[in-house]
Amino acid sequence: MPIDAGAGYAIRGNWIDLDSDSVDLYYAIDGNEPVTFASQAANSANKGEEVAYQYAIPADQLPVGTHLIEVYAIDDTGRKSNVEIVTVHVTGKLVFTHAAQYISFEQAKIASHPSLSTRTLDWDIRVQDTRGKGSSWRLSATLAEPFTDDRGHELKDALIYVDEKGIETTMEPGIAVDVYTNATQDDQEISIDWEKNQGIVMKLNPYAYAGNYTGVIHWDLVDAP
Repeated sequence: MPIDAGAGYAIRGNWIDLDSDSVDLYYAIDGNEPVTFASQAANSANKGEEVAYQYAIPADQLPVGTHLIEVYAIDDTGRKSNVEIVTVHVTGKLVFTHAAQYISFEQAKIASHPSLSTRTLDWDIRVQDTRGKGSSWRLSATLAEPFTDDRGHELKDALIYVDEKGIETTMEPGIAVDVYTNATQDDQEISIDWEKNQGIVMKLNPYAYAGNYTGVIHWDLVDAP
């Protein structure tokens, strides 16, 4: 039975007891200590009829991986029922939890030499990886539409990626550039961020025309180191 990490799992079924007034219902995961999920569950008024049960096992008890769940009952005389067994396969996901639709760079003046325009505070990109410790991923960015103003001027070779060593990569239209990598330690949400003059920035060349420029960046998550 495949389920998503973080979703939990609902165990459900029916029990029958021909003579007891009540039963306690238990589940155990991977042979660990049994958990009581229904105490003194009342038998049917007409003993021998089916009594339904249902319980949601919390997600934090089912980490990524394969788990064997055993479900059984013990009646009020101490007799144990047969054991029902289900195998669940918990799989994680690599997803964007948030990606701001509109992001911007700080206003800057065209100087006589190349200058940088850094990101504003509206950059908000978050990722969550629930596939478990040891997974890795990278974020790539593609300049889908070059930066132009309403007069048709284009900022050529303006969008760049600067890594932690200060090495610049020009983001050419249609070509994906890896801009962030991560090795997963837990399933906490990761906020994509860089040092002020690192990551994706705008490089303004002296020959550029002053104006308000807009472009389009596509983000992709890659399931790979």
